[in-house]
Amino acid sequence: MNESDMPREWWRPQDNDERWIMDQEEEMQRYEDESDAPIIFPEFKDALVGYGVQFSHRIAIYDYARCVEVLERNGMTFEEAVEWMEYNVLGLYAGPRTPVFLCVDNDDDDEPEEAPLQLTFKFDNAA
Repeated sequence: MNESDMPREWWRPQDNDERWIMDQEEEMQRYEDESDAPIIFPEFKDALVGYGVQFSHRIAIYDYARCVEVLERNGMTFEEAVEWMEYNVLGLYAGPRTPVFLCVDNDDDDEPEEAPLQLTFKFDNAA
């Protein structure tokens, strides 16, 4: 199969395309050097819920469920969309400004798989 026979969907897997991988790495490095803006995914603009700050970097925050809906609107089944998100999006680390994906748990019956780490802060009020 040559390039002209390949599907044109924007979610087409890029795993084996070395040129694409190198282009993306160069683009990320250039972006990292030039800007302190958050990394955004234009395809998921409908799922962007806001911005946060982590280690003094602004980061985009997306709603995971809305991202899956965007993929479904673009022709994927629910299962395909979840698998694509898990592998291609949640598995991506693009540096300190990598976006965060908010997963809202509306099921109060489920206990977390492991207890969350709880940190406490003490503020010195001596002034």
